[in-house]
Amino acid sequence: MPFDLLSDPVVLRVCLTAFVIGTLAGLSGVFVVLQKQSLLGDVIAHSTLPGICLAWWTTHRSSNAVLTTGAFIAGVSAYVFLRLLSSRLKVKPDAALSATLSIFFGFGILLLSHVQRLPNAGAAGLEGFIFGNLATVMHSDLLVSVVLLGAFVVFVTVYWRRLTIGLFDPSLAWTRFGSLRDAQIGLGVFVIAIIGCGLRTMGALLITSILVAPVVAARVWNRGFLALLILSGALGGLSCFLGSLWSAASRGVPPGPASTLVALAFVLISLGVRKWRESTGKFSSSRV
Repeated sequence: MPFDLLSDPVVLRVCLTAFVIGTLAGLSGVFVVLQKQSLLGDVIAHSTLPGICLAWWTTHRSSNAVLTTGAFIAGVSAYVFLRLLSSRLKVKPDAALSATLSIFFGFGILLLSHVQRLPNAGAAGLEGFIFGNLATVMHSDLLVSVVLLGAFVVFVTVYWRRLTIGLFDPSLAWTRFGSLRDAQIGLGVFVIAIIGCGLRTMGALLITSILVAPVVAARVWNRGFLALLILSGALGGLSCFLGSLWSAASRGVPPGPASTLVALAFVLISLGVRKWRESTGKFSSSRV
């Protein structure tokens, strides 16, 4: 049975790390989705690819610290470039997202095609950062993810009123608090950090699914924002936990695709229940 694998401390550590990362993604995804910036996580995640390739190309080291640092720098660069397009050049948000994604991901594919032709590219382990690799998850990854979860909870608690009022009534938030730039930048930094921490467990290309799918599934089941936040975090954590366990049991399925399929199953179940409740007249629309 797959759950028998949890008796192995290595598998348990990996699954717990994935659970924390998934919880973080589900929590932050609520703010991203309700701000109608679902592509933000996708842009940042895909923008980490050139950072990963450049970090290995310049150092020829495939350690977690080196490649994660490269991914984080690339993610921050993409976020800064995105904000410059939106604020300074007055480019529309959807166009700015598309332009940033195309530029950074295209550059990443170009670098990846070059790196893969190098003699020692096979030992780089770059595929693990693209689709996830459970074998490289360390105790430090679990510790960092737990610390990041605590920091995110503190951030949301401190900026709770600004974040929630800004989501549903931006003009009122501007009147009461003035600029919301610090809260928005803080949220963007946390999204980048979550993606960076989740590279080993989910992969750069598929971690975005855990930012969006749990929110879609959770909105069917609740009528309040706090309940949405809690349920989305729980579904995100459960998706990554079960996906990592599936990957460990199959020994051939990368954790990123496995977790994405689990999250998709939650979405389909939720939408199916919603359809059934609508047909029976038992459904009432969500408040958020």
